[in-house]
Amino acid sequence: MKVTVSAPGMNQDPDTAAQGAAAQGNEATEHDLPEGTTVEDLISRLGLSEFTPEMALVNGEERDLGHTLSEGDSVALSSPIGRM
Repeated sequence: MKVTVSAPGMNQDPDTAAQGAAAQGNEATEHDLPEGTTVEDLISRLGLSEFTPEMALVNGEERDLGHTLSEGDSVALSSPIGRM
């Protein structure tokens, strides 16, 4: 399944130029994920496992880390205030 992720200001491991741009808040990236992926799984896949988001928005609604993602979801992650 495909989901779109934006993570402005996050320090993602820039495996691709697009992920690096997303880490700087420049654009969202599309990720192909297995069915049953949770927000927490996504954070791990992005290389942000040491990071605890202040909030995770899925399709504009705040969700906990155990929320299971669906095809076409749009996920926004934000770093804690005062952390970069």
